[in-house]
This record gives sequence, C-alpha cells and structure tokens, in this order.
Amino acid sequence: MPAAEGLSAFESFYDRHWKTVYRICMMFLKSEADAEDCTEDVFVKVLTGGMVFEDEVPYEERRSLRFVL
Repeated sequence: MPAAEGLSAFESFYDRHWKTVYRICMMFLKSEADAEDCTEDVFVKVLTGGMVFEDEVPYEERRSLRFVL
C-alpha cells in the first residue's frame, strides 16, 4: 500500500475513533491535558502497529480479546 493511501486510511480511522478514545482517557485521568496525551499515545501505537482496535479485528477474534484485556 502506498504511503499516501496508508495515511488516508489512518486519518479516516482517527476521525472515526478519536472522540471515544479521548472520552475514555478523560474518564480515567480527569485531566484534559493528560487525556490529550493519552489519546495521542493510543493513536501512535495504532499507527506503529502496536495496537489493534476491535472493529479492525475479525469478529471471531473479538471474544478472545475481551478476555485478554
């Protein structure tokens, strides 16, 4: 996949999920600055391949992920 397509896919992914990630971070951290940092860290991990979001995982694997997390 060309870099431009990968970036476009990531931007789309980010647009779909950033509010949810931010809300979860805010719920736990109770600080806007910390929640912003946490949100950034999550998406850096996704971009570098260190994390996979549930909607990006085949349905059959989702149940096992819930037990692991």
